[in-house]
Amino acid sequence: MVLSQILHASIKASPIVTVLGVFIALFTLFEMRRQRQKSYEPQLFFANMTFYLQKNMDGTPCILKSSFEKANSLHSGPFFSIEVFNIGLGSANTITIKWLYDQKRLIKRFAELGEQAKLLSIDKNGYFKYQFGESPEQVFGSSLSSIEESKREVSFLSANQSTAIRMPDALFNYLTFLPYLELIKQGSPRRVDLAGKDFTALIEYYDVGGKRHAQKIKLTIEAFAFATEFSENNYGLGTITYTK
Repeated sequence: MVLSQILHASIKASPIVTVLGVFIALFTLFEMRRQRQKSYEPQLFFANMTFYLQKNMDGTPCILKSSFEKANSLHSGPFFSIEVFNIGLGSANTITIKWLYDQKRLIKRFAELGEQAKLLSIDKNGYFKYQFGESPEQVFGSSLSSIEESKREVSFLSANQSTAIRMPDALFNYLTFLPYLELIKQGSPRRVDLAGKDFTALIEYYDVGGKRHAQKIKLTIEAFAFATEFSENNYGLGTITYTK
C-alpha cells in the first residue's frame, strides 16, 4: 500500500522534476557563459593621487607636482599625468576617456576670482592670461579647454597593466590656479581650503569579444593653499580620489 502510494506520487511529480531539471541545467549553462564572459572582461580605473603646488620662477602658481621635492623647471606643465589601471581580467581595446565638466561655470568662477585678485583675465572661450609682472609681456597664458579638446585615447591596455595619460588643461589649471586665486581674494589668510566635485571621467572601451563597455568615474578634489611657503617652495597640497 505504501509502495503504491510512493510510486503514484513519483509518477505525478515526474513532470515537475523534469522541469526543475531543465531549469537547473539552463541556469548552469547561463552561469558558465557569464563566468566565461567575465574571464575576458576588462575594468578600468584611476589611481588616487596626492599633489603639491609650487610657483615658478616668475611667481606664477602653475607647477603641479606628484612629489614634495622642489621643481626647478621654469614651467612644469600642463603635462601632469594620470595613471589608468586595468584591474579586470581581460584586455581593453580602443579606449576613449572624456572629461565632463561645466566649462561655462568654470570660466565664470575664474573670471570672478581673477577680477577680485586683479591678476587674471579670461575670455568666453576659456583662454586666460595671468599677469605675473607689471609689463604687458609678463603674462602666463593657458586655457580651460573644452570637453572635446580634453578627450584622450589609448589603443590597448592589457589586464593588470597601467598607462599614463596627460591631464586635461582645464583640470590642471583648476588644481593650480584656483587655490592661489582664492588665497589672494581672501587677503592671504594663513590657509584656504578648496573642495570640489566638478569633474567626471567617462571611459568607453571594448573587450576582446567586441563588447562595448562604458563607466563614469567621479573626481573628488581637496586642496589647501598657504599664504607662506612651507618647504621646498611648496605653497599648497591636495588629493584627488576617484569613485564610481
